[in-house]
Parts: sequence; structure tokens; C-alpha cells
Amino acid sequence: MTTYIDVLSRNPNDLGVLVEYARAEALGGRSLSALDLLHSATAERPTEVRPMLARIEIYMSRVPPGFVEAEGELREVMRLQPRDPAARFWRDRIHLARREYELASDRSPAPAERRQK
Repeated sequence: MTTYIDVLSRNPNDLGVLVEYARAEALGGRSLSALDLLHSATAERPTEVRPMLARIEIYMSRVPPGFVEAEGELREVMRLQPRDPAARFWRDRIHLARREYELASDRSPAPAERRQK
């Protein structure tokens, strides 16, 4: 953790470092602290999806998974970045966790992509 704090102190505006620090916090059992950090990051940069994706990861790592929270975050990510590969990964991962196998293997375009055609 000290390494993340050192890097973050030298790069306070680096969102990537903040997201990785929050992920490390969550892995260390401090998911509430991590979620607070990630919510703050989103408040500062509302169109940046990396903190939202990290929150999805935290919600889905819970036992049982936080489907409602994860799906809410995913809707916002898909609205902002419908082609983001990480968003599609989490969409499929949520479907698999819910045992919605056909939806997880569906490779149809995201709603925003269908409108663009």
C-alpha cells in the first residue's frame, strides 16, 4: 500500500493511480474506503468510466454479488462508452453470474451501436 500512496502523492491527478489504489484497498478488505475513493473520482470526472468499472468489480466480488449496484454502474458506463471492452466484459460476467448463459454469449451490438447503423 505504501507504494500506491507514494505514487499517488507524486501524481495526485493521475486517475489510473487512484483507481489502482482503490482496487488494492478493496482487495485488502477495505471495500467501503475504495468505493468512497471511486465515488469521489467520479464526482470530479463524471464522464470517466474507469472508476465506475472499478466499482462494478468491487460489487461483483462481494458474496453474494451486488447485482443491483453493478448493473446500475454498468448502465451508466454503457451510456457513456458503449463500445468499451471492459464494460462488455462486465456485462457478460454479470449475465454468467446470474446464469443467463444465452445473454452472456450474445454478441449483438450494444444499443448505441444499433442506433448508429
